[in-house]
Amino acid sequence: SVHFRLQADFASTFGDQLLRIETPAHKVLLLSQLLHCADLGHCGKPFKFHERWGVRVATEFFLQGDKESELGLTVSPLNNRKTTVVEKSQIAFIQHIIKPMLQVMVPVVPELKTALDHAVNNMAEWEKRFDAKQKQ
Repeated sequence: SVHFRLQADFASTFGDQLLRIETPAHKVLLLSQLLHCADLGHCGKPFKFHERWGVRVATEFFLQGDKESELGLTVSPLNNRKTTVVEKSQIAFIQHIIKPMLQVMVPVVPELKTALDHAVNNMAEWEKRFDAKQKQ
């Protein structure tokens, strides 16, 4: 996927060093990564904001799944409102997408440490909610 290729390119180009833009391609890579972080930025906000956006995204996915079902297509895994557990999908999304992306960015843009901290806290909040849901 584009996400994983971007992460690998960014990590191999910049590593954990302070930003060094040596070529126009470095500038494009940095701007692409920053735009990608902004696109997924709700995960790095305090939970009350992140939760709203997470629910909006899940709703959009479920509507797409409803349309897939209506058209007789196979419903994509995260788009199936009958089988998707929002808490679990948010935990996995932060664990496997957001956290690694921000961990690569923090050495280059230290100001993103706050976003990484919020993402980790948000994952913990989703885990608490999932655990509570399981006990019901």
